[in-house]
Amino acid sequence: MSSPVPHVDPATKQKLEEWMRLKLPNFSSYHCPLCGMASGWIAGPLVAMPANQGGAVNFGTLVPVLPLTCSNCAYVLSLNAALVGLVPANPTGTP
Repeated sequence: MSSPVPHVDPATKQKLEEWMRLKLPNFSSYHCPLCGMASGWIAGPLVAMPANQGGAVNFGTLVPVLPLTCSNCAYVLSLNAALVGLVPANPTGTP
């Protein structure tokens, strides 16, 4: 599988690649939903997004996210970094 993770540290890269092999075995041929290209994805760095709770943005509650960006059109696909196992589940301030 072509690795989408050139911009993250080696430990994060290994965890993400293991998770993708298990959960998304066909990701290397995944076509961007915006431009339709399967030209490659660029990962990282980890970011924190505010949670949406009850229709309102809650800036006190953050969700850890790993962005994957299409190398052709810059479309961004987001993965919850805690569910992928890149950060501890339920750290302070996250749901």
